[in-house]
Amino acid sequence: MATCLISLGANIGHREQAIEQTISAINASSEISDCHCSSFFETIPAGGPTNQPRFINAVARFETNLAPSEILKKLLNMETLLGRTRQQIWGPRILDLDLLLYDREIQNQPDLILPHPRMILRRFVLEPACEIAADLIHPQTKWPLQQHLNHLNHSARYICIAGATTTQRIAAVAQLRSQVETQPISILPDFPSLLTLADQQAAIAVAITETTTMAIANFCPREILSAAPEQLANVEQLEQAVGVPRLIVVLDNPHDSTCHALLDAMMPSGTVVPWLVVPSNNADQIARELQAAVIAAV
Repeated sequence: MATCLISLGANIGHREQAIEQTISAINASSEISDCHCSSFFETIPAGGPTNQPRFINAVARFETNLAPSEILKKLLNMETLLGRTRQQIWGPRILDLDLLLYDREIQNQPDLILPHPRMILRRFVLEPACEIAADLIHPQTKWPLQQHLNHLNHSARYICIAGATTTQRIAAVAQLRSQVETQPISILPDFPSLLTLADQQAAIAVAITETTTMAIANFCPREILSAAPEQLANVEQLEQAVGVPRLIVVLDNPHDSTCHALLDAMMPSGTVVPWLVVPSNNADQIARELQAAVIAAV
């Protein structure tokens, strides 16, 4: 039997009822057993159109012999039965179901990515998950889910951007800047790529004192390790001074091995900071992902 973790959310219609009906349907399935659901959490939408209603979120854990693709099909069918339509990215939803974990399976298919790539940066996922599954291990970071929630609670309030070219980073941050003018996000200036570690530390230290939510750094101190691994002690000293970032957003092709090589170089002794890989050729998507990450990880 495989242990599965799914997230449940709704922000239009009868929110609690939609989640309760879904849990009842899961419990009624002969192929699923030992289902436990977390408490319900009310949260603000993370990304998507503005002025959406607040979400009710929960997480469920269960055992099954079904394959991941079969679980996904069941979840999509449940959404359809309750009337969900997909018209807008991260738009209002009568029901939203995501497969977060399937044992320690790692998949990267067009229609299914395991573990769910955004689960470790979303407080509205980690808080209910840790109620019922704090011990489950994230198969990529090797951290238990409770450690991921602790990271959200104690890491410094900044997100680093790594990978891609300087031009792509500048374009993505310019797009983000145009969308968050009224939000308390501190976006660091577009520094040259040859900024020293001392300069990076100073810039981050200033930025995280200027915002009540999150700072976005258009550079990543750990990226120097891909060319100069002997700088590890200096990078660690920097992180001791300002704190480790909440998240590293890697601009690359998620299906290309180069992003994994970069992550291995940046964290040679294992996971230090959770990451999210975003396609580098789409400034709109990068800005959307960064904006959602800021909201979800505060």
